[in-house]
Amino acid sequence: MLDFILSVVCTVLLLVILKLFNNFKVEKFTAIVINYWVALLVGMLATNFIPEFGIIHQKQWFPHAIALGFLFITGFYVIGLSLQHIGVAISTVVQKMSLVISVPFAIFYFQEDANLLKVSAITLALLAVVCINIPAKKAIDEPKSTENSVLDDKKSTRPAWIWFLPVYLLLSSGAIECLLQSAQNDIIKNDSLESANFTMISFALAATMGSISLAYSLITKRLVFDLRSVIGGIILGIPNYFSIFFLIRSFSWLDKSVVLPLNNISIVVLTALIGLIFFKESLTKINLAGLLLAVGAIILLSI
Repeated sequence: MLDFILSVVCTVLLLVILKLFNNFKVEKFTAIVINYWVALLVGMLATNFIPEFGIIHQKQWFPHAIALGFLFITGFYVIGLSLQHIGVAISTVVQKMSLVISVPFAIFYFQEDANLLKVSAITLALLAVVCINIPAKKAIDEPKSTENSVLDDKKSTRPAWIWFLPVYLLLSSGAIECLLQSAQNDIIKNDSLESANFTMISFALAATMGSISLAYSLITKRLVFDLRSVIGGIILGIPNYFSIFFLIRSFSWLDKSVVLPLNNISIVVLTALIGLIFFKESLTKINLAGLLLAVGAIILLSI
């Protein structure tokens, strides 16, 4: 149970840090790449274990790690693009809708029980995610900045590929959750050392892929190296490592089709409460209804 709680706390902290990046004008992609190198280092320090780089190709989970490395770095980047071009509300809802992929996968692949109580709880969780992320009307109607106005003026001329962003966001988030479930159940099982090895190698691969793209962007001067991005990446990397590490470990104490919705809805609720208390974000009646649905879902999933 402690692993699950720590996974939720680390993920919420991760989201808060990402939110603060805008306030401190941190260049996201540079910070994201550095964050994966930091996550690798944090993993080595936390476990006092150096990943077995020389023989990783022999590991049964190596294909999972390659896929996760690619999905980690591209998924983070697509989240940034989606927030910019599609909007916060749609991007957040789409990302959390990954449950429609990962939960059925857990039920059918691992032959877990799909009773009425579990199905009802998952349905409540999905409704809660949507309701909590519906923005207030004033947030929609308030005057836009000049930059946003320019973007809106160009909306009709946006290329079609932009609308692929939420699709990729949904598929990549769902695929990450499915790969983590499969690796933990079929290969890693309850081996903490192997779990740490798998997590660190996945981050190392994400960092390597991201570094290649970052180097190209710096050489072509599409990006400028900034000290704030380095600091942001260092801060981001610490909770990022533990959010994945503890999530993998939490799969061993409860059905995966229960852990994932319970994890996602707990993150959504805590993030909403932090936004209300610390960032003075307003909650509408629909948002509050979503929080109540979330509490109901958590109670049902905990039975």
